[in-house]
Amino acid sequence: MTTIDNFNDQWIRICELYNITKKYHLLAEELAGTNYIQPILEQKHALDHIISAYSHISQEEKVIEAMNGAIDHLYRAFWDVADWLSLICREGIYKILKKKSIKTIDRKYPEYYSEVRLKLINAPEEIAKLRLEKSNRIEDVNSYCLILDKLVEYYKEIAKRFSRI
Repeated sequence: MTTIDNFNDQWIRICELYNITKKYHLLAEELAGTNYIQPILEQKHALDHIISAYSHISQEEKVIEAMNGAIDHLYRAFWDVADWLSLICREGIYKILKKKSIKTIDRKYPEYYSEVRLKLINAPEEIAKLRLEKSNRIEDVNSYCLILDKLVEYYKEIAKRFSRI
């Protein structure tokens, strides 16, 4: 693979990770009503590496090293955001349901005990497996995204069904 191909692949990965992280970070901010600075710092460090790559554009080895550094920081930003959003959703669900009776939950959300609850019980274990490695593999990021999408879906559905508005 030529340096240009490698560089293009790195750019594709940088854009992919940045956009995924941004999507979930914005969602987490809205749900939490606050911000979490660590992922933003990781993105800033990634930008530092990207600028370094362009500052050494004629030095192939330094460019590749700097771009790989940027990718590492963007993976860290994703893991931080994903962990934060998963906690927001699980805590939010717990807060909504903690004072509800089994009968009320079953009446307002019949699928909760037959479908949703088991997935919520299993989610921390699935997340822990992914967090254990916190790998720089896009497949692991995509696996976590599937879990996050489900948690957000459950959180929204539970909030909607048990809202007092």
